[in-house]
Amino acid sequence: MAAPQKSFRRKIGALIVFYDLPAVQVWIAAVALGLGFGLAQASVPWTSWVLALAAMSALFMYLMAVNDFFDLQIDRQKHEQSGLVAGIISPEEAKVAVLVSGGFGLIASFFVSDWFFVLLALIFTISTLYSAPPVRFKRFYPFTTLGELFGGYLLFPLGVSIVLIPTWRAFVLSFIPLMITASMRLSHEAKYVEFDRSTGKRTLAVVHGVNGVRAAVKALIPAALAMIFISMILQLVTIPLGILTIAFIFMPTIIRKAIRSKGRLRPVSYFWGFLFYLLALSIH
Repeated sequence: MAAPQKSFRRKIGALIVFYDLPAVQVWIAAVALGLGFGLAQASVPWTSWVLALAAMSALFMYLMAVNDFFDLQIDRQKHEQSGLVAGIISPEEAKVAVLVSGGFGLIASFFVSDWFFVLLALIFTISTLYSAPPVRFKRFYPFTTLGELFGGYLLFPLGVSIVLIPTWRAFVLSFIPLMITASMRLSHEAKYVEFDRSTGKRTLAVVHGVNGVRAAVKALIPAALAMIFISMILQLVTIPLGILTIAFIFMPTIIRKAIRSKGRLRPVSYFWGFLFYLLALSIH
């Protein structure tokens, strides 16, 4: 009886890695900022934000899973021991996981609001074309970076659209979470610059040099902080939302350092974004 239970736990753990729940938390938290902005202006039934959370969580898991599904050979070269590479989950199981998460996310989003559905469908389209053949535009510079940055830019208005139609203010404020997601993307490119160069993948770090990319990463955080303070001064955002946004900037780093110092805290990386989302509901 112990062996089947152990095998089941390994498969669940492999699916968590396949869906990359820690990365999903960052995107959920970014959407939460938009939700908080929208709730400061209007209210929404609890069913809407619950359904929105379920829909976008599923779709964010889809965009991680579809990328890993088509990156199987690349991950093997990187020696990344994902469940799919290690054979803990089969290609057939991975395909089902991709289809279920993507399908559920799209269907559920339709019942939140028109704008929420359009924006989430746009993120779905970008992530699919980014990873899946025959397009797979992640192969082409600079679209491999620009595609991810554009997806990050849509997160704040996606949160706003749960409550109301995004205004010009929402699209301006979207640059704040974009700076943070961009810093994470560029850090990833800097980390894998040698591997990307060896496989012929052209990223900003490969084309323009890793030092310049690292300098950009360092500049993005102060720029985001400056924009938050300016937004509060101009009363584009409330002070509570501004404080929550500042917390968002540092949360990924805090969680990462906490896990490194105390491994038993790793489960926190799987759900902190959901807690952040609930916190955004209470600040308006």
